[in-house]
Amino acid sequence: MRLRTFAIAALLLGGALGACMSAQHAHWLGLKAYAGGKEARQAEEAKQHRFLKFKTLSLPILDDTGLSQAVSFSVVIEVPDGRRAQLVRANEPRLTDAYIHDMYGVWRKDAAYRDGVVHVDVIKDRLSRSSRRILGDENVNDVSLEVVDQRAM
Repeated sequence: MRLRTFAIAALLLGGALGACMSAQHAHWLGLKAYAGGKEARQAEEAKQHRFLKFKTLSLPILDDTGLSQAVSFSVVIEVPDGRRAQLVRANEPRLTDAYIHDMYGVWRKDAAYRDGVVHVDVIKDRLSRSSRRILGDENVNDVSLEVVDQRAM
């Protein structure tokens, strides 16, 4: 008899606790993460780092004889949260323009291209500086090169 009474009490308490955990009552207990509500999901998404991939950029490398190679690369920008991801997407045309201008300058100075080899570390550093100049230091965590393809012509 006692076991049956205990089981019924446990079921009733479990049901009451379950009702408190529902989305409309979870905030009473300070359980926003369990609420499953729109606000909790948006707050969690806003905290997550975002990786934004740009379209592949292709640039020619010219030497004394003309077109010698073509280099293609994909840029990925890491930003701290969703709000800053929107800022990057809004400035994507400006960033792409800056990347192209900057990369042409690098090829001409032979800093990124020496002895027939593309020096990825120089490219990454220059793209990172361009991104931070346009977006601000606080809006860019890192700039990565996802793909670098160098082809002789």
